[in-house]
Amino acid sequence: MTFALSDQDLEIQQRARTLVDEIIPFEVEAEMNAGELKPDVREAHERRAHELGFTAINIPKEHGGDGYTMLQQVLIQEQTGRATNALGWVVHTPPGWLWQVATNAVRDQSRRRGSRKRAEDRKREQMPVATTPPVSDEELIRGARVR
Repeated sequence: MTFALSDQDLEIQQRARTLVDEIIPFEVEAEMNAGELKPDVREAHERRAHELGFTAINIPKEHGGDGYTMLQQVLIQEQTGRATNALGWVVHTPPGWLWQVATNAVRDQSRRRGSRKRAEDRKREQMPVATTPPVSDEELIRGARVR
């Protein structure tokens, strides 16, 4: 299959190639240490990935990611695939649904805080309508604990 790559696609691919060319010399060290690198080396690799624009390659820009197209993500992964997994994982691809869950959680939390604040302002008790019977967050956490 052949794809026509835009100038932007080629530039993204080149940045990914640059990153892998810089980190690949650490491959033997990682392999000889069960995939582990010294923390300062790992942090330097992560900083460099961030500098080159590879933070959350599959998350839309408006939600804090890099906003790459699917083809651009493939071009990036093509390059990171040249290195062992211990090194290639420096380019993060969080779960694609993560931003949706985080966005909904923030919205719901804001809504709950707003409801509580309005109730406090009116100086009357307000019960949440979503839970029957009412359950506190602490009770939910305690109930979900596994022994």
